[in-house]
Amino acid sequence: MTYNRQTQVAYQKEYYGGFSFKLSGQTFHERPAGKLLFEKMDESGNLYNVKNISTTEAMLSLRYAPNEKFFQQRRKRHAMPSQKTVFSLSHTMALEDVLGGQYHYNKTSFSALKELWVAPFGKLTMSAQAEKIWGEAPFPLLITPSANSSYTIQKGNFYLIEPLEFVHDAQLSWEVYYHMGGWLFNRIPLLKVLKWREIVGFRGFLGSLSDRNNPMLNHDMLLFPQRTYTTERNKPYMEYNIGIENIFKILRIDYVRRINYLGHPDIDRYGFRISFDLNF
Repeated sequence: MTYNRQTQVAYQKEYYGGFSFKLSGQTFHERPAGKLLFEKMDESGNLYNVKNISTTEAMLSLRYAPNEKFFQQRRKRHAMPSQKTVFSLSHTMALEDVLGGQYHYNKTSFSALKELWVAPFGKLTMSAQAEKIWGEAPFPLLITPSANSSYTIQKGNFYLIEPLEFVHDAQLSWEVYYHMGGWLFNRIPLLKVLKWREIVGFRGFLGSLSDRNNPMLNHDMLLFPQRTYTTERNKPYMEYNIGIENIFKILRIDYVRRINYLGHPDIDRYGFRISFDLNF
């Protein structure tokens, strides 16, 4: 747990062809809470506490979604399904000694999203993201896979990892969902009447940590919390889900299972997640 104070200003411009860009600047002030400590170790092996960390960042984000269309509601909008690939590229620069910033590093992120109709067998949604931090950053500012500690289904999250279980400064992640659209259940008389739809998913990540961001080798970095790891070489973390959607036209239930890194303490190897989406 941490306490965060964040201030951000941003300008975003969209063009009809599907290209958009966003310029933003932010200050970020974070201090530990609960059992979490910000600690450093000096060259003699002595520990001392750090009260807080601060960073000032400037970011440019580019996005290209060819001929993207939206369903607009009063307060939000939803992108309409399209078979065009959506690309996103962003670069963040931390500014040391600007508005209290304590660090100087660069972070680059590139992602791609593809939705593919596999008629009559449903829809395949695939996404991948590559991220890299150039320079030195403490663990709260490194790349940490998003851990979903709730019981709800949220895209882009991993359901069976603990917060801060994995930390990297370079990471490749992916997510695949296959919505079968009733292709299997429609062949079973009772399930055909219920109009349930099958869904399967598979996601994972593989990362690395350079020596400059390893607190055991660089004493300027904050020590990692206990039970924090980096994925082994050529051994990505992986998990999958098998679910049913369109239950009563609104409910989705997934069974999720963790495939590897099962020796880590106090983890869940499997579980159930739900979401509520109105389908027609």
